[in-house]
Amino acid sequence: TLQSVADVWATTNLDVVAFKDRGHFILRDTEQLFQLLEDNQVTFATMKASQYVRAFDTEVDIWERTLSQITEVVETILVVQRQWM
Repeated sequence: TLQSVADVWATTNLDVVAFKDRGHFILRDTEQLFQLLEDNQVTFATMKASQYVRAFDTEVDIWERTLSQITEVVETILVVQRQWM
C-alpha cells in the first residue's frame, strides 16, 4: 500500500484557478483533496497498528509527516483566501 499511496499522490493535482483576471490565483474544490488526505492518514494509522510495520516504519513516519504538512499548508491557504476575498 505504500506504493499505491505514492502513486496516487504522484498524480494528484490541485485545482488552482485565476481569480478575477487580476493575475492572482485561488485554490478551489478541496473536498476531494481533504478526503484523500483523511483516507491516507487512516491507512497509515492502520499500518502503524500492525505488528509488521517495523520493516516500513521509517517510510510510514515520513508519509504521516508529509500528509500532515500538506493538510496544514492547504488549510492555511484557505484561511488566507477567505480573509483576502
